[in-house]
Amino acid sequence: MSDRAQETSEFFKLEGAAVMERNGSLALQTLRLIVISFICVCGCAQLRLPRIDPTGQRLFLPGSEPATIVTPELPFGRSGAAYQTPPMPPPCPQGVLPAATPPVIPAARYPADLPGARSTVPGDTSRLALRPELKVVGPTTASTGVLVNPARIIAPVGSLVVLKAGLSGQDGKLISGEPIQWIMSQESVGYFVSVGEIGASRLRIVPRLDWGKVSNSLAMGQTGQTAQVVTRGTASRSDDVLVLKGESWLTLASSSVGVSRVTAHAADSRAWDSVQQTAVVHWVDVEATFAPATQAKVGRPVDLTTSVTRASTGEPLGGAIVRYELVGDTAARFAPLGSRYVEIPTNHRGRAVAQLISRGQQAGTSDIAIQVIQAPARDNDFTRLVLAQGSTQVSWSTAKLALRVVGPDVCEVDTTMTYRLDVSNAGDLPANGVVLSEVMPEGLTLVNSNPAAEFYGNRIQWRLGDLQGGGHCVIEFRCQAECAGSYQHYFHVQDENGLECNEVLSARVVDPTLKLEVSGPQIAEVGREVQFRVVARNLSQQPIQNVIVHDRFDEGLEHANAVSPIQRQLGTLEAGQSRRFAVTFTVQQAGTLCHSLELTADGGHHTSKRVCLQATPARAKPHPAITVKKTGPQSRELGKVAEFLIEVVNTGNVPLLDVRVDDHYPSGLRPFQATRGWVVEGKALVWSIPQLPVGSRSLLRIRCDCLEADPNTCTHVTVSSGHPVVTVSNDACMEIYDRAGIVELDPADRVEVPANRDGVREVPDQASGGPELTLTDLSDPVRQGRQLVYLLRIFNNREVSDRNLQLTLEIPPELKLEKIQGPVKLDNRYPSTGRTIHMEPISELRAADEVTFRIEVIAVEAGPVRLQASLESLLSDSRIVVEEDTTIFEE
Repeated sequence: MSDRAQETSEFFKLEGAAVMERNGSLALQTLRLIVISFICVCGCAQLRLPRIDPTGQRLFLPGSEPATIVTPELPFGRSGAAYQTPPMPPPCPQGVLPAATPPVIPAARYPADLPGARSTVPGDTSRLALRPELKVVGPTTASTGVLVNPARIIAPVGSLVVLKAGLSGQDGKLISGEPIQWIMSQESVGYFVSVGEIGASRLRIVPRLDWGKVSNSLAMGQTGQTAQVVTRGTASRSDDVLVLKGESWLTLASSSVGVSRVTAHAADSRAWDSVQQTAVVHWVDVEATFAPATQAKVGRPVDLTTSVTRASTGEPLGGAIVRYELVGDTAARFAPLGSRYVEIPTNHRGRAVAQLISRGQQAGTSDIAIQVIQAPARDNDFTRLVLAQGSTQVSWSTAKLALRVVGPDVCEVDTTMTYRLDVSNAGDLPANGVVLSEVMPEGLTLVNSNPAAEFYGNRIQWRLGDLQGGGHCVIEFRCQAECAGSYQHYFHVQDENGLECNEVLSARVVDPTLKLEVSGPQIAEVGREVQFRVVARNLSQQPIQNVIVHDRFDEGLEHANAVSPIQRQLGTLEAGQSRRFAVTFTVQQAGTLCHSLELTADGGHHTSKRVCLQATPARAKPHPAITVKKTGPQSRELGKVAEFLIEVVNTGNVPLLDVRVDDHYPSGLRPFQATRGWVVEGKALVWSIPQLPVGSRSLLRIRCDCLEADPNTCTHVTVSSGHPVVTVSNDACMEIYDRAGIVELDPADRVEVPANRDGVREVPDQASGGPELTLTDLSDPVRQGRQLVYLLRIFNNREVSDRNLQLTLEIPPELKLEKIQGPVKLDNRYPSTGRTIHMEPISELRAADEVTFRIEVIAVEAGPVRLQASLESLLSDSRIVVEEDTTIFEE
């Protein structure tokens, strides 16, 4: 169907509705005329109204009561109304046409401000496209004139537009009952649908036949007596239009794109220059899909695409202008000129693509206002028309590296400085291939680091890998100062994409003036008290005043009277003077526990030392216990054999040594066979068990001849241990009877014994496990010529004691032995060659006990070295060997 045919169809539909409306109005006028004519012909003399009771007893008098008609008289005998017309109120100071509901939803309106952004309406509107606005009608007091609302409007094709017009008087008020003529120009598109006469409440004797729609481009209306609401026939009230008293209204529509110019003419206007006013309606057929909000990486361009189509058919609309403009403060710019706005015409597919680039390195957002502007045309009365308007947002993402360095500002020569580096990514994208590097200042030596560092001459670096957004990585390293002076650490962090960060930290190394010497245990059990002895020395040639010692200790250490940190005033230390004191802790938990002592004094003097110990779990309280049980038959015939079983069990929590079993028999029983290992002492069989581990047992079997009849023959066994001392006993009784003197005998009761009656299960020589040997160096790497300390620990992981433990050390030629501290000395039976060191045997190491050796050596030659230790014991089947590797670097 063509546009002309469609317009014709819509016209007939709307025209029919207008004719029905006008016919309804004519029928109402005709009915009024008939009623008035009937009253005039018949008269109203017979009409009677109820009479009011003047006494107030009731509302109305009965019908039989007479009524007196009172007619108010005016001067000169004239009659008139009972009440006089009130005087006219004073005129309003300024009459203003009240605001009404917009006749259509505006097609061009700035979008709402974005959260956190400034107003989206630019301050400089000279560059913006021209957009129509509703004209504000002000008061007209100087002369009368026609007022049309709205004067200019944009409406979608196919919608219904409502225009209003009124005639303003000298006092600024709208005048009711005045005729308004509506005229559409010949070059306009669209047609009139209906026209209204608002609030025609006065009864007309003869209806006006010149009112209403005359043609598609001509209509007659009248300003109304009352206000009313004009609807568009939809369920929503948001598109209703309020028509005020003194206004006339007209509806028009169009099925094609173009411009409608409608003139409202008031013939009764007294002002020749305001007798008419023209309203312009722009009919558009546009639907815009604006570029969606997106997220992009900083430095990469982003394409913003807006699609424009015809709302009626959905076909792409080419040639329209799409304007993109940045709103607010942002580092982004439009390509290719780097401007804050750009205008792109839509292509044949109805798309307009703009490219946005962030020129900064920081994350953030860019807000963009978008306008769809009609291209200039010859039939427009202005060149640029905003057809649609929207907004979008681009969020810029990036990685952001940051470096935080924590370390001492002042330290002393030959002391160790600990630095903590925290590398973080404050951005929302990952930083790939992050590398942290530093050129170590001359005079400082790296001792160790976590994680391990890579060395490239005097430059060290850490490869941290990928660092996710919001993540961080911590590096700790220790370095030692060899001489006094000022040093600067230059740290540099960079990822594979060129993102980098730098940090500088200064440190001052001074000659030592204060010295701390701390001695104490290196191993302790939980629950034990440990004491550290401290010596504070003044190494300078001048007195040092206000010396204070601070002690910060771990949670696993508990002080009897204070919590960490402890502070103590030492006062003034004269030149070369020393001050001795001690600090005592109770070990509360297992693990490595440390406490740091720090000396401070006036003048910036400072020194510190950190001491640690290894806390082991507390051993259970020794509880030796042993049980013995002897069983045998209840009765035996004289001359028969009786068999007894003795069971010895270690029910305590410590091993038992030198266990002795004494088994006594009366004269009626004569042992003739027993478990191996027995000896006869008097009238008893005696067994000796060297050791009885925790939970183990020993079984002894004895066979005896029954020599004498006795109803109560008892045997007695006693078990005792030498270390720890425990003694227990038990008895076993039976009846020995003579069959010759017994008529009926009960069945014999024999003890059930294992198939192997010749022996019992032997006590195991050793329990599961074995000795543990560990060797640890306390400083790695170490400088050539410096002292190196090793700790060697022997732990008995058996359930029984081990004996004759022989320790041997192999000292490499790169190390020179200084001293060995431990529970035993060097074995003089073996010649010392300087490399192989034999220690005296450890006679006994009880279950779960341990011993520690401290080996002090001097690093003689540079390079990798390996110290070896081996251990042999009585219960070990093979030798245990451990090694420890250490690196010695040149001075």
